[in-house]
Amino acid sequence: MVIKAILIIAILLASYGLMKSRVSDRNTAVRRLGVALFAVFAAISVIWPELVSRAAHVIGVGRGTDLVLYLLLVAFLASLVTASKRRSVLDRKITSLAREVALAAARVPDNATDESR
Repeated sequence: MVIKAILIIAILLASYGLMKSRVSDRNTAVRRLGVALFAVFAAISVIWPELVSRAAHVIGVGRGTDLVLYLLLVAFLASLVTASKRRSVLDRKITSLAREVALAAARVPDNATDESR
């Protein structure tokens, strides 16, 4: 019984950490909804594990733990894809900023100004 309390507290803390607002995040509502659904599913699976086992049998998976593992695998892969896309966007922004800084810092040689006269 103690493990259930520990797991539910961990789920709530993790959900709170994931739901904290980020100013630059455009998909805050979608993320919060996903985290809320995850938290509800996780709490239900901790409190009533037999429900997950029944759902697994309905879907055609042998055990509830296998179903949870498969769902976590899908969530992990989705997280990897999202992180990869975010990193690509950030890499492009950093490249653009580095180019702008390089152009702003570029100096015209002294002899080039003399030739134009």
